[in-house]
Amino acid sequence: MLLAYGASNFTCFKEGIEVSFRLGKGCPVEISKGKNYSNILCVKGANGSGKSNALNVLDFLNKFCCNSFSTKPEEKIEYRTFFNNSAPSFFYAEFSIEKIEYRYNLELKAGKIISEIISRKDKRMTEVIIRKENKIVSRNNDFKELDTIKLRSNASIISTAHQYELESIEDIYQFFAAIVTNEDSVGASALISNFSDVARLYSENNKHFTFTKEIIVLSPSIMPNPTWLDGQTSPDMV
Repeated sequence: MLLAYGASNFTCFKEGIEVSFRLGKGCPVEISKGKNYSNILCVKGANGSGKSNALNVLDFLNKFCCNSFSTKPEEKIEYRTFFNNSAPSFFYAEFSIEKIEYRYNLELKAGKIISEIISRKDKRMTEVIIRKENKIVSRNNDFKELDTIKLRSNASIISTAHQYELESIEDIYQFFAAIVTNEDSVGASALISNFSDVARLYSENNKHFTFTKEIIVLSPSIMPNPTWLDGQTSPDMV
């Protein structure tokens, strides 16, 4: 479950962007339904205000954490800084896996990894893996098998561990692999490849069909230019 994410010095975001699904303590019970997070979020703004780039953060994290090991060792990490400046870029994602909360932090500069940090919440959020450039400088005993891998300056430790078939970090890999968005660095793309399956879904599930119709009817009148996000997938409905 995605709880929050953000980035700075990435695309149009110089100072940074933070997107959170967490609900405050003052959220009415009829809205929270007893949960401390939301399953869906609407980002509203004018054309060119950065809504699509907010989704590009998730697209980048998905590709970097899952596929970066497949790039050639000499290649630089592909991403856009704010007006192509040379300052470091920062990314983070907070998420839960089987009710355990994690935080992933990434720092990049000049197309190379400066640091990766994975934290896990037991009684409090604690750093369990700390990577500085191509060296693991600290790790919890639960991740001692990471000592066997060789790191590269353009490959995430998550993608690398998956390539080595290490089990200790596989659930984190699977979380990032499950991220789906129809926005990437070149613009919008279709998430749906088989419309007959979608038609069958709505035909067989009246609850889903009714919900979708209500969103379509409401969006033009009260939510112009909405971008919807949910805890696992991130469709841009602009």
